[in-house]
Amino acid sequence: MIKKLYPLSNVVLPPPNFLHYKGLFYWHHKDLGNLEQGDVYQFNTWMNLFGAKKWYAYCDLGEIYLRLNITGAYQLQIMGTNQNHAFGTSLDSILLDTYIDTDSEQVSIPDAKNYDGIWFTIYKKSTEPFAINSIQWCTDKTPGTENKLAIVSCTFKREEYILNNIGKFENFLTENEALRDKIHLFVIDNGRTLDAGKRYAHTDILPNMNAGGAGGFTRGMMEAVKSNAGYTRILLMDDDIDVLPESYFRTLIVSNYLREEYRDAFISGAMMEMVSKHWLFEALAFQKGDWVKGVYSGMDVLRLENILKINTVQDKLFSEKKVFSGWWYNCFPVSFIHEKGLPLPFFIRCDDVEWGWRHQGKHHIALNGICVWHEPFMWKVPPLTDRYYHHRNVFIVWSIYIDDFKNTYKKFLTDVFYFLLKTYNYNDIDLLFRALDDVLAGPQMLKQNPELLHKELQSMVKKPEYFDAEIREIEYAKTYYPPRKKRKIVFKLTRHGKYCPQFLWEKESNALEWYPPMDNFMLVKTVKVYNLLTGKYCIRKYDRKRMIVFEKEFKARMKQIKARFDDLKKEYTKAHKELTSFEFWEKYLELNHE
Repeated sequence: MIKKLYPLSNVVLPPPNFLHYKGLFYWHHKDLGNLEQGDVYQFNTWMNLFGAKKWYAYCDLGEIYLRLNITGAYQLQIMGTNQNHAFGTSLDSILLDTYIDTDSEQVSIPDAKNYDGIWFTIYKKSTEPFAINSIQWCTDKTPGTENKLAIVSCTFKREEYILNNIGKFENFLTENEALRDKIHLFVIDNGRTLDAGKRYAHTDILPNMNAGGAGGFTRGMMEAVKSNAGYTRILLMDDDIDVLPESYFRTLIVSNYLREEYRDAFISGAMMEMVSKHWLFEALAFQKGDWVKGVYSGMDVLRLENILKINTVQDKLFSEKKVFSGWWYNCFPVSFIHEKGLPLPFFIRCDDVEWGWRHQGKHHIALNGICVWHEPFMWKVPPLTDRYYHHRNVFIVWSIYIDDFKNTYKKFLTDVFYFLLKTYNYNDIDLLFRALDDVLAGPQMLKQNPELLHKELQSMVKKPEYFDAEIREIEYAKTYYPPRKKRKIVFKLTRHGKYCPQFLWEKESNALEWYPPMDNFMLVKTVKVYNLLTGKYCIRKYDRKRMIVFEKEFKARMKQIKARFDDLKKEYTKAHKELTSFEFWEKYLELNHE
C-alpha cells in the first residue's frame, strides 16, 4: 500500500557551477568487489544527509521515509550514523539493505530518530540504464502549521548577483506550483540601479535610499508587514551570494513542522565560502569578549564528522550565551517585529548581532544543506566599515546588552587604537576617532540622514597609492619572521619606538594588509603592505609627530567616554524603542515622501 507522504527535503544533484564540488552532493566510485564492475553513489554529504536527531528535536515528525523515483534496478543501503566523540569520527549502522527494480519506491527507515544522520548508498551495474529522477526525505505526518515566507534581499549595485538570484527564484516557483502562494521575494534596491518597473510573477523590486544593509532589510520587513499578505516568517538574505532554492524549501518545511515550544526559533543558514565551496565560514555565533565567535566555523564539510557536528543539538547554548545568526541567511517569525520592533539604524555591522541578542533565549536552528555561498570577507572589507561602523556600533550594542562592558571597553578601544598606531595605519585612526566622537554625540547621531552621513564619511577615507607586486615579493611577505627578544625589549623601553635612537631602526620590511602582525612594523621606518587579493602593495611609513598627536587625541576621547559612560548607556537604552519603531523608520527612510 502506498502511504501518503510529506516531503521534508529533496536530494539535490550538483548544478553546473558545482561540478568540481560533487562531494557536497554525492560521492561516486566504482565497485570493484563484485565480479561485474558497478557504480556506487553515496549520499552521506553536506547537501543530502538527513540530520535525524536534530530534526526530531525541533520538529514534530512521524516516521521517516525515503521516496525514490529512479529509472533502473539498483541495490539500496540505508545507514544510520552517530558521532564518535572519542576519536572524532562516525559510527555507522546498516538500517536497511534491499534490491529495488521498480521506478517508484518509498522505504520506511526504522529508528531514524536515534541517529545524528541517516543517509543512503545506491549500487548499480555499469551496463544497465540508470537515471535518478527524484529522491526525497519524507514523513508520514502532516505539518502542524502552514507558514508563508517573505524573503528580503538587500542589494547595492550588485546587479549580476541579484538578477541571477531572482532568475533562479522565479524558475524554482515556476517548477513548484504548490509553493507559489507560500514564498515571495522582496528585493530592496539601495543603489536604485535595477528596473523597478519590470514585473516578475513572484518578486517585487523596491527602490530605497542607501541606508545600508540595516536600512534595506528593515524596508523589506516593513513592506512584508504592510502588504497584509499573511506572511508569518521573514527570511533575510545577502545579495552577493549563490544560493540553491532547495534552502528556501527546507527553511519553509522546517518552520511548518516546528514543535510548539520552538515555533519562534530562528532558522539560520550557514555561510559557505564562494571560492572554496566546501569550506564553512560560519554558522551561528555567540558573544565572546568584545566581538563574537562562531559556534561552527572553519570547517571542511566534505568530512562527514563535520556535517554531524552542525547537527548537534545544543540546548544550553541558547540559555547560557548571547547567540545570533548572520543576516546572510536568517529566518525568524514576523511576530518578532510586532513584539520588539524593527532593527536599529546602524547602516552596516552589528545590526544582526543586536537583533539576535534582542531575542536572547530563542533557539537558532542550523542544519546541513541550508546555506549560501558568499563572497569572502578577507581582504575586501572597506576601512569605513571596519573602523567607523564596526566600532561605533559595537560600543552601542555592548553598552546596552553587556553588563560588564564598563570594565572592558577601555581595553577594547585601546587595543584597536594601538594596533592601528603600531601598524602605521594612520588613515584608519581618523575613522576610529570619528566613531568615538559619534558615540559621544549620543543616539541623536543615529537619526541623521544615512546617505548624507555615509557620503561625508567616505570623504574622510584616504586611499593609499598601490603598486604592482612581484610574486616573489608576495610569497616573502606571507612568511612571518618574529623579531628577536632584544628588539622587543628596546621597543617596549622606548615607548613603541618613540624615543628609540635612529641607528637601531631598520630601513624596510614587509607585511600583509589583512590584520598584519604588529611585529613586522617593530622599529622599522617603512613597510610594504601587500594585498593578496589584488596582488598589489602600498607603503606605510613611521611618523613620530603624528603618533604623538594621535596618542594625545585618543586619551582625550577616552577621558570623555569614561566621564559619560553611564549616561551614554542610559541614553542608548532609552532611545532603543523610538529608533526601532515604524514611525521612526518611515521618516528615516523618507517613505512619506514617496
